[in-house]
Amino acid sequence: ALHALLRCKMTRKVWELSNVAEIFDKNSFTDFYSASLNLHTSLPKEKFEGFVALAWSMWRTRNLTLFTKEGMDISSTLIKADRVSQAYKDAQETCIKSIGAPLVITEERWFSPDKNWFRLNSDAAINEVDGLAGLGVVIRNSKGEFMDASTSAILEGIKLVEELGLIPLVVESDSLNVIRLMSKRISSNLEIDWVITEVREFIYKNSVFAVKHISRSRNSAAHNVAKIALARSEPYMWVQQAASYVAFLL
Repeated sequence: ALHALLRCKMTRKVWELSNVAEIFDKNSFTDFYSASLNLHTSLPKEKFEGFVALAWSMWRTRNLTLFTKEGMDISSTLIKADRVSQAYKDAQETCIKSIGAPLVITEERWFSPDKNWFRLNSDAAINEVDGLAGLGVVIRNSKGEFMDASTSAILEGIKLVEELGLIPLVVESDSLNVIRLMSKRISSNLEIDWVITEVREFIYKNSVFAVKHISRSRNSAAHNVAKIALARSEPYMWVQQAASYVAFLL
């Protein structure tokens, strides 16, 4: 990783043109892990965020170059890094610009949707030590009965809902920014825009559709399924009747 991200002639050129070029004028690194730890403690927060964003952008670009045989474009790599850095900053902001969509309601307790409606809850569980993430989706009907639990993201959950015909639908998440993006209460150029675009296309096709922000405590079922996903290397899905170790958590 040290050569690929720091010492390669092309990546070195990218670093030299970036806003964190001075890093290499003051430091001599032996491996990328040590470099990251050193810079985390020695750099201002904004500079370190720029370092991480650019390292990720170069790693992604090198992988694409390896598999597509296309050349590594310095300008696009720098632009991608800037977008990643800006996306992170946007996600940290507490003041979000409204663009006039209907108010997103935050509800504290889970309750069944209206008659003949379905409710989709989603969440993620993260293992920071191993760098793993588990994604969970739970779908229940108007009686509160379990319909589906899937170790997938909101988009995959919505695709599954469409496939199973579980309409009309309420989508809930404890991520306020994601809900506001889905309901178009904020505008953004985040990296997740392609996912949000697909979700919005589903919303436009289905007028009987709603999105809501909920508290972490009310999203416990999806969070529990997400934790199960952490221990699995492949997606799992249970329809109508969950495995006993899943049903116990819902």
